[in-house]
Amino acid sequence: MFYLELTTGLRRGELLALLWTDLNIKEKCLTVSKSVTRGKGELRVTEPKTRNSIRTVYIDDEAVRLLVQDRKNHPFSPYLFPSPVTGGMYGPDCVGRIHKKLLKRAGIEEHVRFHDLRRTFATMALQNGVDIKTVSGMLGHYSA
Repeated sequence: MFYLELTTGLRRGELLALLWTDLNIKEKCLTVSKSVTRGKGELRVTEPKTRNSIRTVYIDDEAVRLLVQDRKNHPFSPYLFPSPVTGGMYGPDCVGRIHKKLLKRAGIEEHVRFHDLRRTFATMALQNGVDIKTVSGMLGHYSA
């Protein structure tokens, strides 16, 4: 989940809403068309933040390999990243708690938020020569 976040810049809710049917292994891409939010104590699947957020995101060979390998841990779940407790969707807050635990284990300051991984992706893409309009589209933004 964290590798995919760092290599795609998806919003947390978009990442958590991904189903196996959203992954095209042959074309190495994901269809982003929904998002998970928590409202009134319940998880809800909604449309993404903006119209431009519905998009196809291409992923690298390593992301495909990791996803296929991880699938062996939960072969019957429709979710790319199912909760190990419920088998259903992760709640957005749960991912934040996992992120904090990983940071602590790695000895990294805890004020780094999960959303900062999205920003890291954008910064790295720009530093590696991807133009701002392309990065904007990859992030699902309305404008650069």
